[in-house]
Amino acid sequence: MLNVVIVEDNQHYRVKLYDIVNKYFGELKILFSVKTYKGYNDTLHDFINQEHSGHTIYILDICLDDNASGIDIANEIRAVDQDSIIIIITGRSMLIPETQKLRLNILDYVCKQINFVENINQLLKVSCDIFKLKKSVKFSIGRHDFNIKFDDVLYIRFNRAKRQTIIKTFDKEYAVSKGFGYFEDKINKSFMKVNRGCFVNFFNVKEVDYVNKDIIFQNDEKLENIIPGALIKKVKEFMNNL
Repeated sequence: MLNVVIVEDNQHYRVKLYDIVNKYFGELKILFSVKTYKGYNDTLHDFINQEHSGHTIYILDICLDDNASGIDIANEIRAVDQDSIIIIITGRSMLIPETQKLRLNILDYVCKQINFVENINQLLKVSCDIFKLKKSVKFSIGRHDFNIKFDDVLYIRFNRAKRQTIIKTFDKEYAVSKGFGYFEDKINKSFMKVNRGCFVNFFNVKEVDYVNKDIIFQNDEKLENIIPGALIKKVKEFMNNL
């Protein structure tokens, strides 16, 4: 899931941005959601401070009609999140040089009066390119493309009865028609194949019960009797070297 958050107090530009984002990602057939806010509020605060599957793009106006500016919101984002993309928009180009000094890892600044639609579209493209470079597992379900960060994945497991590969994250489960082997060269070094039909992301493992051969994840979800006895030594070595 790709999340796009727009914070803009001017209704004309808020609607315009919503339409640009919907058109751009709709044509790419990416599963996405767009949230719009006219200013800072408790709902936006909660979103910023919650964990999310997938990636997030924030588009923030510098000057808002309330006590919090776009820069204040960017500061709150960066206090908890270094990965999401932030795009700053403004109708006052003279503010850009000052905000550039703040080192908030802003992707770019867009002046509303100069090639606004073109520049936003270009930055959405750049954002997609950046997310593709980040470590994530990519797959499709029906017409929708998914791009899930490895950090969010608990395990990838083959369901023989349904002939599906299950990708389990902290909060969701995806059933993919791709064969289990499809993912073997698409995962990173935090994953280990613990049996013939299961890759486990040990980055998200809290503990391993070697007696019962169980794997317990950070959210207390458990894969029971998942490790063959012959692999226990390799699992121990893998965890020690992670």
